[in-house]
Amino acid sequence: MEQQLDDSNKILHLNFSPDFTTYTCATEQEINFYTTDFNIQYYNNKLNGGVDRLEKMENSNIIALTGGGVQPKFKENKLIILNDYKTNSITELSFKTPIINFKLAFDKLIVIEKYKICIYQLEDLKLLMIINTSENAKGLFTINDNLINVSNRTYKNNSNNESDIINLNNGFNHMILAYPHDIQGSVNIYNYDTKQQMSIKAHQQQIQIIQLCSSGFKIATASKEAAFIRIFNTQNGELLHELRRGFETEKINSINFNRTGSLLCLASRNGQIQIFGIKNTVQEFEFQKYLEEQMLLSTKNQEDEEQNQKSEIQIDLPYFKNPTSLFKKGELNLAFCTINEKAYIAGFGPELYTLIAITYTGKYYKFQFDPNEQEQECGIVCEEYFFSKSNYK
Repeated sequence: MEQQLDDSNKILHLNFSPDFTTYTCATEQEINFYTTDFNIQYYNNKLNGGVDRLEKMENSNIIALTGGGVQPKFKENKLIILNDYKTNSITELSFKTPIINFKLAFDKLIVIEKYKICIYQLEDLKLLMIINTSENAKGLFTINDNLINVSNRTYKNNSNNESDIINLNNGFNHMILAYPHDIQGSVNIYNYDTKQQMSIKAHQQQIQIIQLCSSGFKIATASKEAAFIRIFNTQNGELLHELRRGFETEKINSINFNRTGSLLCLASRNGQIQIFGIKNTVQEFEFQKYLEEQMLLSTKNQEDEEQNQKSEIQIDLPYFKNPTSLFKKGELNLAFCTINEKAYIAGFGPELYTLIAITYTGKYYKFQFDPNEQEQECGIVCEEYFFSKSNYK
């Protein structure tokens, strides 16, 4: 029998961390952090008030939140910043209009209001820039994350050959912002570092969702109809891929790239999650190769540990011999899965070729797929509730 969440602690917001190693959950009463690999809660703060948006700065103790729900903990025009997971705030920012969305990325805080975007230096909350926008009532906005603090680093392969050194100083650390253009169906792309701006005519209809990949070189868009997901090169506006979602109009809950930008998962309100393999741009391919080698190594090291975890269902998949060569020819409709949920988000897990879905009913799903196959149904690894029993009726 399906359990139902108590209305007094209804989930208001779910969000993955940029590297998909953790996810956050904000409710009518508290905020929680979980690991995505084993669904383990590692932080809880009972605020006795509603929070409708929650962000954690990657690799830091900085979290930011806004009030919401039936009994908001904070006013809708205030943004609260906490440190060290304590209830006492570092500071708060007040705005003349309600905060619709915000992001923590690089060393910046980006706040989205209905008609403008404010960019702050996170360290001292100095206002760096205001971008005036057309009406953005839904707060549509996306920013690439600080993919690596490796813009000046080099990495060696397993061999000792100097020619095998990978230099990652290829502009991955540029901060790219995207938000709706005043022309219906168009998206503004803004490079904060170079101050260059361009617009892309992505769709004829109104845009319902946009998502940048980690490097910022690609952006995925979907219109209100959402028959197609389109992926563009953010440097020149070129249409790279057009992915068929379906034929009926559908609400898109989330679109997420994997860390290397070679995979995309699409979560629809009808409960279907689709996974596509995507050819990377030339700039991303070198970094993709390095990351996938590291992820394969990490997966191998964690294999024995994972078998002893909570999962009751185990599946066996073949060894992935050459993952970096799988998607060179373009896009592939790799896999799909369906859950009996409408309100949820989905993203790629930290383990190679895993998919995580978290729902507003408090459920956690983990799937695994084989990148060597096409149009396969994902194998389910784990399905469980992430809230304690006391939160359910």
